[in-house]
Amino acid sequence: MDPDSRILQGNDLHQPVWRYMKLTTFLWMIRERKVFIPTLATLQQDEPTEGRLAEEFEIFPSPTFEERFNNKIGKWLRNKASAEEKAELQEEVDRGRSDSTWTGSSAILRTIWLREIAKRRYVWCWFGSKHESIAQWRLYADGGIAIRSTPQLVIEALDLPGGLPVKAWPVFYASADHRIDRPKEMPSGNEVMRRPFILKSIAFEYEKEIRFVFPQRKYSWGGSTGATVTLKHTSFIQEVKTSPDLHGGEDVAIRTLIDEILGQRITSASLALSPYQMLVTERSIDIIPKAEPSPLYYVEDPERPCESQKEVEDTETFGDSPSFFDDL
Repeated sequence: MDPDSRILQGNDLHQPVWRYMKLTTFLWMIRERKVFIPTLATLQQDEPTEGRLAEEFEIFPSPTFEERFNNKIGKWLRNKASAEEKAELQEEVDRGRSDSTWTGSSAILRTIWLREIAKRRYVWCWFGSKHESIAQWRLYADGGIAIRSTPQLVIEALDLPGGLPVKAWPVFYASADHRIDRPKEMPSGNEVMRRPFILKSIAFEYEKEIRFVFPQRKYSWGGSTGATVTLKHTSFIQEVKTSPDLHGGEDVAIRTLIDEILGQRITSASLALSPYQMLVTERSIDIIPKAEPSPLYYVEDPERPCESQKEVEDTETFGDSPSFFDDL
């Protein structure tokens, strides 16, 4: 399979996608027109197998790809090695092992590569489905909010500096058996090394993820934990739904709060899953005035791994990253 054929294109960019979130995250997003998008490295803190399944599934890059490790960025990767990794690399040299062996220094360099690229890929995870998911409600938005959009609208709403490319990728859920049963569907070793964010264990297949991904580039912005991204507008939100766990007075209070922030009444309808469905009109959310935060409505994004609204201060500079890292 052509690796680039996995990118959502054409009609697939107009399929429904959902983002489930806490109420405070939603309020912060529509009030400040900002979202926090974590790096793959941050996602790995909650799910350690993120971007690390290649070795387990014995998916290895081609010798040509490996050659790029050794000839083009091998020195850079060695400089990024931990003290323990440097000692292991030196042991391989002392043993006279070639860098082209999968069990030698190349295996160590692949580990370093995957670690470094995980800090340089920002990944925003959405749920790709025409329908809601009770599992998503329970896991990510208990008592919260779900918004519906399309990949095209989400991409157009992100205001990234320097013309950074954003691409939408469906996640491939795999097991070791895929190598035998469906080898043509399995991402190649080269693809997984370039895009480790596309492969997850089949145990997570229920998530039906669509991931919006963009790279870190050679200028200072964001950090190794994630980046706060400004939204050009919020009209990418086509529909808002309240949690099925909110009933009666709770739900009315939340609808009233959101009505006031949006500055416009939102129509509601009774649903089997949720007591209310908030239908966003073509212009409703996009007219939110930009104002100083008030004590009543201002909240910081609870998904950010920091305590301050200020951008994450990152001690590591990415200015020395090889251009190879820019390729999505």
